[in-house]
Formats: sequence, C-alpha cells, structure tokens
Amino acid sequence: MKIHSREVVFKALSGSINRNLNEGTSDRDIKYFVLPTFNDLYSGILYKNFQTSDAEDIEIHDVRKLEKLLSNSNLTFLELLYSIEIETFGYPETERLLEMRDDIATINLRSLFNSCFGMYRGQMKDLTKPNSEIQRNLIAKHGYNTKKAMMSLHFLSFLIKFYSLGFKDFKSAITYEGASREYMLGIKHGGYSLEEFRKIADLNEKNALDLEREYFENPFNKETYGEIRNILRSLVKRHLGMLE
Repeated sequence: MKIHSREVVFKALSGSINRNLNEGTSDRDIKYFVLPTFNDLYSGILYKNFQTSDAEDIEIHDVRKLEKLLSNSNLTFLELLYSIEIETFGYPETERLLEMRDDIATINLRSLFNSCFGMYRGQMKDLTKPNSEIQRNLIAKHGYNTKKAMMSLHFLSFLIKFYSLGFKDFKSAITYEGASREYMLGIKHGGYSLEEFRKIADLNEKNALDLEREYFENPFNKETYGEIRNILRSLVKRHLGMLE
C-alpha cells in the first residue's frame, strides 16, 4: 500500500477506541508509518503529514521516527503497538516489533513517567483555553474542556495502573472497563464542576508522583533499543536494495 507516494509498512488505529473510551461521536484517528524515499534520505528529511476530515484524522510519519518515539516511551505511540486495528502489510520487521511490544513498553520507564506527566500538565494548562469551535462549545457548556480533562486524568491513571500490574499487561493499563469507563466518560460528559475535577486531578497527581522512584529506578533497556534500531535499519536498507 502506498500513501503520498511512499510505501506504508505500519498502519494503526489510534486514540480513544484503544482505551475503550470511544463513543458514537468519537473521531477516527489513523497513523501511518512509511518508508523513506531516496530523496528523503539524501536530503535528511523525516517525512510527516497531517490530514483532517469529517470521517477521520490521518497522521503520516517516516518509519525511522519510531526509533526515537518508542525508545523515549511516548505513550501515544506505545499505544499503537496494542491497537485494535493494525496492518503490517507483510513486512516481517514490523511484525517483529509487535512481537516485542511488551519489552518495548518498559524500555524507558523513567521517560515514560516524565512524558505522561508532561502530557498531563499540558492538558491541564489548556482546560479553559479553546483552540477550536468544538472546544469553545465545551467550555461554554461545562466551564472547562471536559475532553481534555478526561485525557489528563488518563495519563495519571495509566501510570498508577501500570505500576500496580508490575509493569506488565500494558493493554490492561490503558483500557477502561465497567465502572472505571463510566467514571472517565462521566468526566467527559461534564459530571463534575471544574473545581471538583481539579480536586480529583490533584489527588491522582499525588498518587502518581508517589510512584516516581519506582519508575526511575528501572534502567533504560539498551538491548531492546538495539533491536529496535537494527530492525528499522534493516527494513530501510532492504527497501532500498542495499543489503549486503
């Protein structure tokens, strides 16, 4: 499969559907990872593109970017390895990455902790700052952006759950079922005032911060990183016919 004249090696559904927090009105987000062209390599370009429509939102990234995204433990991209809809288009290298996903999920727990807190604080900072008509409507209706509120809590909830699972079963740590799902959707639907939500966030922030040492004491997994790097380099070399 090609998109924007580039060969797709990995395609995954992203977003709330992978956390079981999607509803009928939820957007459909898809991320594509593509092989670089010769011109991309020659010019030192990491291709990226974004498209939005009423039907779905699309992100396209150079597959080489996965080396940094995965080794830095960006939660948004780690979640892709556990997506409910994945296509690898017959590439054994991307199949191998999926086989390694449990090791990749814990490759850099210090960075995972820091990045989750960074995303949490970024969402909290923008609770009353709209940048679209939809967000303005949410703030007008509830006094704050309840969708961002739910997402901010997700980053903390994940850290707490992943630790409680012994840094295993990443999929369960990002997924909400039963009462926990209703609770999160209740936040999204405006079931709490801004003041009430801030108290909820403060409590979860404290609980997550108490786990900082547990995350930080785990060293960076150099062996897993080396395998990710070798897999991606082999994939690109094979594509360009440069394997010796």
